[in-house]
Amino acid sequence: MNSSLANIRTSRILRSALLVALVALAASADKSIAIELAEGDLIVADFGRDTIFRVDPTSGDRTIVSGSGVGSGTSLRQPRGVAVDGWGQIYVTDADSARLQVVRIDPLTGNRTLVSGGGVGVGDVFAAPFAIAFNSQGELYVSDISSGLNAVFYVDIRTGDRTIVSSASVGSGPVFGNPTVMAFDAADSLLVGDQTLNGMYRVDLSTGDRTLLSGSNMGSGPVIDTPLGMDVAADGSLIVTSLSGGLTSSSSFVIEVDPATGNRMTASSSSVGSGPDFAGIRGITIDSSQNIFAVDLDLDAVFTVNRNNGARTILSDAVTGSGLSFTTPDAIASVGALDLAGDYDGDNLVAAKDYTAWRNNLGSMATLPGDVTPGIVSPDDYQIWRSNFGRFSNGAPVTQAVPEPSSVLLAAIGAMVGLNLRHRYRPVSALRRLHPSNHGGFSSTFRP
Repeated sequence: MNSSLANIRTSRILRSALLVALVALAASADKSIAIELAEGDLIVADFGRDTIFRVDPTSGDRTIVSGSGVGSGTSLRQPRGVAVDGWGQIYVTDADSARLQVVRIDPLTGNRTLVSGGGVGVGDVFAAPFAIAFNSQGELYVSDISSGLNAVFYVDIRTGDRTIVSSASVGSGPVFGNPTVMAFDAADSLLVGDQTLNGMYRVDLSTGDRTLLSGSNMGSGPVIDTPLGMDVAADGSLIVTSLSGGLTSSSSFVIEVDPATGNRMTASSSSVGSGPDFAGIRGITIDSSQNIFAVDLDLDAVFTVNRNNGARTILSDAVTGSGLSFTTPDAIASVGALDLAGDYDGDNLVAAKDYTAWRNNLGSMATLPGDVTPGIVSPDDYQIWRSNFGRFSNGAPVTQAVPEPSSVLLAAIGAMVGLNLRHRYRPVSALRRLHPSNHGGFSSTFRP
């Protein structure tokens, strides 16, 4: 009787483990790939559609990365700033009054994860998060344009913790009035443009001190009025969008700033360069080949801008490029050279060993080299590994078959059955210790 009872209980445990594995497999199968980013791709945040687009830099074709039915997780209500990290993960600020948060988007699935705000992270609280930028070390900074704050935050992307690094009460120098744009230069100095002060500033992140780089009292040339986009060219020049007369003005300019002198020159406008005129210029980005792309909110379009002669060409709008059209495009970012996601052992190859590293750390706060989702090592990291399996750091494939979840599942079941045959009279209390919840697997308290 005792051995029969033990066998019955063992079978129940095996069936339960199988059910857990099948549920995990079903969840894995439901994940659909939205888009795989490549260097040079353009990412556009449209706060009218609450959607993030990928724009092909050659054809202008638009693909929804997240939003409008693509992806799951925390919703977007007013995406205003956008940045792409070294693995191709997209970070967005959401300035909706009920959100006030930073969201990470996995372009492979479109899924959205709350990074900071809304109960995630501790420290100083966002009031109106706006611009967003990474430095070369992968550290994230966010500007806040609330009239009661006007600050620059450092955001720990592992914990969501927020720290004000520059504001009226942190650091010396001119006090921000509306820090609407940010970018890092080649020396990892943070550069900030302020809509109220109509100037460009350098921020010392160790002290919070603010130093004027270009403005009414520094440098000559056209005034930077209402800067809403900025990037840094390879030669160190700042490329800034400006709306003369404020947000209601139709006079849009691209201005180039020499950070050494503060001098400014008009790079493109209705009087400089050929092509369709801007109507309501917003974000701007420079890709690794030094091509310039700008967003026009009023024309619902992405332009290319020739830095040498100011010529403007519409790359993507309702009649140029395919896909869902923009309604209120605002921020734009260019995807740079990407590191090898899913390389969890850091050997520049995504292979079976990386699956082992993922499995051994599942549910922990371990920092894995190719982990694009900092924090808990979760099932999402398996999807990243699977999508990149067989790649070298240079993108070349290797001739290995991807271990499918089903084969992993069968191997696990086989091991469990074999264990049962060898120890069929082991007490049930001992067999319980073999449940995945006791070996780094899915437990009742595990939260990805």
